[in-house]
Amino acid sequence: MADRELRQAATYPNCNAPDIFASYGYTEDLGWKGIELFNQALELARTPESKARVEKASLSAYSLSLGKTWLGEKPNNFTETQRARLFQSARTLFQLCAKLKIEQVYEARRIKDAEAAVRRALDIPQDEPF
Repeated sequence: MADRELRQAATYPNCNAPDIFASYGYTEDLGWKGIELFNQALELARTPESKARVEKASLSAYSLSLGKTWLGEKPNNFTETQRARLFQSARTLFQLCAKLKIEQVYEARRIKDAEAAVRRALDIPQDEPF
């Protein structure tokens, strides 16, 4: 009941908000820190099952590291070094999605649509593989 009331409130930030990152206070830096932590967790994982779980959980950090690029927006004043870093994060994200057979980001957005948005934002040609 409390959850329903919260969702009906005008201030509730949901996944369809115009700027989900600002709504929840998420930042790209938080995503990059998450990637570091998930990489440490991968090194500590001892079984294939635990490694697979860490990889799957890391998807959230990779998508967050892309910031608004994930939504198709070109970063402001970004350098070639930043572009390369974002490209590598996107590559890892989309490779993991393919490996794990994940086809949708959430109920209204498919991975191929997110990939097209990232390509557009980073000026990545369609024929260049992730």
